[in-house]
Amino acid sequence: VSDMKRLFILLFAVLLTSQGFALRVKFNISNTKNDTLIIGNYFGSYKNMMVLDTVILKNGVGEFKNDTLKSGLYFIFNNKNKYDLLLSGSDKSLKVTYKSPEFLSTIKIDGSAITSSFVDYMKFLNEKKELVKKDSTLAQATSKEVNTFISKVVSENQNNILGKLLNFYTPVQVPEGTPEFRFTYFKQHFFDNANIYDRELLHTPLVEEKLNEYYSYLVGTPAEICKDIDTLLDNSESNKELFRFLLVNSFQHYLKSNQVIAENIWVHIAQKWYIPFA
Repeated sequence: VSDMKRLFILLFAVLLTSQGFALRVKFNISNTKNDTLIIGNYFGSYKNMMVLDTVILKNGVGEFKNDTLKSGLYFIFNNKNKYDLLLSGSDKSLKVTYKSPEFLSTIKIDGSAITSSFVDYMKFLNEKKELVKKDSTLAQATSKEVNTFISKVVSENQNNILGKLLNFYTPVQVPEGTPEFRFTYFKQHFFDNANIYDRELLHTPLVEEKLNEYYSYLVGTPAEICKDIDTLLDNSESNKELFRFLLVNSFQHYLKSNQVIAENIWVHIAQKWYIPFA
């Protein structure tokens, strides 16, 4: 237990000391019954939510300033409601206006094309979900429509956090071939679209979810699985934040696993990676 605590302390020490960008966000929230707005961000998982600051609202108006932000997905919490905002390092200031609690239907973003486009995506997705709830026969057609919408946004935002985030949902296209070839190709290209090695995406809640999916495809002997884990960690060594996250995540995954061979894997991770590098 003490070793795991030590690993988490090291992980978040790296996170807290790394540099970021300066951003000022002005909030104007009408109809709110609470004068407190909590702002935080995700670190690789929905379970890792970290509060950054508390803004005191006066008549629904307040301002958040931070000099060490990272491009990523942030949350705001007010009136027992939590909403997500995508923030980019290319922005210096923005204004967020909405009426509580009708966030999606009333929100307006000024000062950031990326944040505004993310909100448009959330509105579109919510509209389609409500449509399918009313008529389930529209599910297939709606799914195609959503995929087309996402593809368009990704193509228009290939080099920023919005395109990278939505590309997480783009499936890998596997060429025809034998089942063995297709499986090997799929595993080797698993992170082509969901690029967990991009440092910006670590500050979203999507990385752990994708890793858990990846682990489910790691089959074979303990030596073969250990080789795949080694590749995962090798590819992340240049990014200390990501390396620590993957080290903790992979170690915990196999430590908690019910697989018969799991012990071989977490012992390998501990001996090769945890003890020398943590």
